[in-house]
Amino acid sequence: MKINQFNLQDVLDSGQTFRYERLKDGRYLVLSKDQYGLFSEQKGEFIMETENEAYFKHFFDLENDYTTISKEIIKKHEKMKEILKYTNGIRLLKQDTWEMILSFILSSNNNIPRIKGLVKNICEKYGQKIVSVDQKDYFSFPTPEEMKKATLSELRSLGVGFRDQYIIDARDKIRSQEISIEDLRDMGTQDARLELMKIKGVGKKVADCVLLFGLNKTDVFPVDVWIERIMRDWFVPEDLKKNEIETYAFKMFGEQMGYAQQYIFYYCITKYREDLKNRSSQL
Repeated sequence: MKINQFNLQDVLDSGQTFRYERLKDGRYLVLSKDQYGLFSEQKGEFIMETENEAYFKHFFDLENDYTTISKEIIKKHEKMKEILKYTNGIRLLKQDTWEMILSFILSSNNNIPRIKGLVKNICEKYGQKIVSVDQKDYFSFPTPEEMKKATLSELRSLGVGFRDQYIIDARDKIRSQEISIEDLRDMGTQDARLELMKIKGVGKKVADCVLLFGLNKTDVFPVDVWIERIMRDWFVPEDLKKNEIETYAFKMFGEQMGYAQQYIFYYCITKYREDLKNRSSQL
């Protein structure tokens, strides 16, 4: 199928998902929840090899009109035109809420390769084998029920470090329905954020990533060190407090600010950081 404004590698490398692997033949194996598929782009066509096309059409948000979204965002600030030259293949993935809760707990003070490794460890320990590719086994993302016997020491042995207690707390709150994923979907953004922040170790940044990538609430703007830096450089007054950046972003982008954030974030981890490095080397 031909899809406007879609780049498979950019989407997967943009920090939203941690369960994918580029195979020797150039295809990508992508796993989500208990689903998997092989994906590639050939001569402008997006090729899906999966038993559940409907699931991955939803996962990749293929039915959303990103041409209109990007045109509207460009109107909001002149710098977005430059950013979208490099990032207009990005889409907001629609992922499983529980998987995003655990994945972004693991993201705390971590880098993407290490997060991918920790997620893989948890899937291999508690998930179910769902496919073998190139003589390697791949596993489902374990449900809270499948993780019910996980202990702090067991999780620590998987390399999660201080996050072990946060994972246990998230599991217990979801299993007991103290926090209901169904209710989170129906809540407004602020109420859902506060509900997620009841989990130990989940602050506003982690909660906002779950809201954006696991609940498809696009009126959030997760702020990490790189987003803060480029926002101060290009978009907001330099002396603006960090906790006011999201409010400022909402004034600029409205309820599309989640899309804008992802475009800006991917620009940061590709072009902007390299530009800063080059500038520093010339001083």
